[in-house]
Amino acid sequence: MFNSQLRLEAHITNIHNRTGKHVCEICGKVLNTSAILKNHVKYVHMQTPKELCEICGELITSAGSMKKHRLIHTNEKPFKCSVCGKSFRIVHSLNAHLKTHGERNYECSTCQKRFRLSRTLKEHTKLHTGRKPYSCEKCGKSFPWGQSLKLHRKSQTACDRHLSVVLTTKNAYQEYDLDGNWVNNPQ
Repeated sequence: MFNSQLRLEAHITNIHNRTGKHVCEICGKVLNTSAILKNHVKYVHMQTPKELCEICGELITSAGSMKKHRLIHTNEKPFKCSVCGKSFRIVHSLNAHLKTHGERNYECSTCQKRFRLSRTLKEHTKLHTGRKPYSCEKCGKSFPWGQSLKLHRKSQTACDRHLSVVLTTKNAYQEYDLDGNWVNNPQ
């Protein structure tokens, strides 16, 4: 939030009206203000690596970053969900996950189905609009979600048999024929 119209206008000018008058002499990147250029040089070009990861050879800029980086190699997940017990490497992932256990505060205005996350509601509303922006290049069938198209492509003979692939759970899918009949044992 901005505490004045003047600050909002300055933000829009400096960040969103990409005039790009300031050029980084090191990499040639064009930036909007001298302050942004100064920060770019400081954080992109002037941070010198402090440690070398002995496992993969990646250069790490701080001891804290090295601690987080090592978790990749040890598969350690120290941040545990108090609700379901699922573990995560970084606290940000845990915090995002915790939202899935919260109240269903987002309601579809068409069917009144409720969701915990606004992005889930947004994806759901595609069902009601009829928009299907993802199309199979092979058979032309369209889908409301990219994941449904991906599953359709994975189904070896879906295009040949004119089947619709529908995502039923996180990693499961079911095939239906053009009349909407469930295909029990796809051949």
